[in-house]
Amino acid sequence: MTAFCTRQNRRRLLFVWIAVMLFAAAGLFPQTESPVPHVSGPGNLVSPEVWAYMRRAEFCLDEGDSGGALSLVEKARAMHQEETSRMAESLRAAAGLREIRRAGDSISAVRPVLLAREDFAVAEMLDRAVARRPDDLPPDSFSALLAWVEQAAVFPEADVFTGRVYEAEGEYGMALSFYERAWETRQFFDVPEDRITLAYRMADLAGFSGNPGARENYLLLALTGDPVFGTPGNESAALLAMMRTAQEDRTGDGAPSGVAGASGSLSPAFVKFFSLYRNDNPFALKAYRELADFYLESGRLDRAFPAAVLSAVTAFTLLENAVREYEFEYAYVSFSDTLRLAAAHGEITRWASGILLWDSFVQFGAVLFAAGERDFAMSLWMNVSLYCPDRTASEKAAAWINRSVREPY
Repeated sequence: MTAFCTRQNRRRLLFVWIAVMLFAAAGLFPQTESPVPHVSGPGNLVSPEVWAYMRRAEFCLDEGDSGGALSLVEKARAMHQEETSRMAESLRAAAGLREIRRAGDSISAVRPVLLAREDFAVAEMLDRAVARRPDDLPPDSFSALLAWVEQAAVFPEADVFTGRVYEAEGEYGMALSFYERAWETRQFFDVPEDRITLAYRMADLAGFSGNPGARENYLLLALTGDPVFGTPGNESAALLAMMRTAQEDRTGDGAPSGVAGASGSLSPAFVKFFSLYRNDNPFALKAYRELADFYLESGRLDRAFPAAVLSAVTAFTLLENAVREYEFEYAYVSFSDTLRLAAAHGEITRWASGILLWDSFVQFGAVLFAAGERDFAMSLWMNVSLYCPDRTASEKAAAWINRSVREPY
């Protein structure tokens, strides 16, 4: 009898085990983790429906219909605020439930409670918030997620778009106010680099409006968090090394060494500089170059020098990257060799001219010359005048050479 009961219990356990496996395979047990994968990025809750309104607004603006564009962007803004507010209210209400408080602050503990209560709509909102949360948010904290959702009703892309409409209509004050509002909520941009584009928009608008001080500040904003640039007067170790190399032609008494000039010999600092340093930051090139111009025109060489150094290094890095797209066996030989290879490809030269890349080299020479680093400046200008495929940049470099010859050390 005992043996029979034991066999019977074993059969029952086997049937239970099979049933459990079938239920699990069918997905009939509640999942403890969100089925929606986390999307890496800065985090926002803008829905596809909201983006659809934004695309329609963009079309209206392209067609010259400013009124229609503003109407659509306001609809997008209102829809986003309504969706986000509803999510925040639902999650806040859930946080106040006794079962949720008892489960603790862990999202992985809260979600099964919502499913057990059949609060499927709230669980879906939780899944969406988890999927779209920023990377720097604690991954399993329900309270931190709720606090973020409560802030996520902002929509910087809508503010930028509204500013663009007003700018197109000549309402620069209104445009700048929307740009500045977008900057305050820049952490919610869907594309992180959009904050740099926004800073450039504000800088260009300030320059157009005749406000050079504001333009400088906005350009510096574009470099916020740049690990190589650092801050004016507090440059990174890498940038300080670049600056020291650019000054290696000077003798102990501070005078130029005289190794470059009419003889055409290259400055040792020039050769070493472009063989050593790279800075792959395409988004910062405009800020480096325009800050160097601004400081040079203002007679602030202490500020112009680091900006021009990074402008030239970044421009050369981007040029090398472009050459590698066409010359698969490319390896650095010399500055002039890289320019010759770039000149062989029309796509590269047109792209480089379009982003004013060549101007970074001519400008660097001007800053070096003004700072007394004339050997380096001459070597750089000679190479640009001889090998740059952009005629305007080449002629600028040649003009600087002629001017430098007339001016004594």
